[in-house]
Amino acid sequence: MTDIYILDEDEFYLKSIKSFLEKKGFDVLTNSNWDEAIVDLKKHKPKNVVLQRKNQSLRKSIIVQMSEELLMTDCTIFLSNDLPLDELDQMLAQSLGFENVIHRPLTEEDVSTFKTKHSEEDLAKAA
Repeated sequence: MTDIYILDEDEFYLKSIKSFLEKKGFDVLTNSNWDEAIVDLKKHKPKNVVLQRKNQSLRKSIIVQMSEELLMTDCTIFLSNDLPLDELDQMLAQSLGFENVIHRPLTEEDVSTFKTKHSEEDLAKAA
């Protein structure tokens, strides 16, 4: 099972964040294509999904569709944003089950919120 799946339109960012997180011990998959990601997410069943909303041009309907798919899984959903979220975006994120809204670039605090393969939750299930 993949630790973190990051969906972002910026290929350079994806390469750098993947390298950064892998050095921290995470198993990371990335994608820049929203349509491919829906199929990918079902296949890889990541523990954490980071959806990047880079600008206002990303339609909320895409995030809603992606969130509906993700809510059927056991993953933690994060919304990553370059800009501060307006009140409507914050309400949308909460209503869709986003655990956290994080900003680019990721901070150590953001990284510490990601579930890992060996999280306490997983160890308890295995016992």
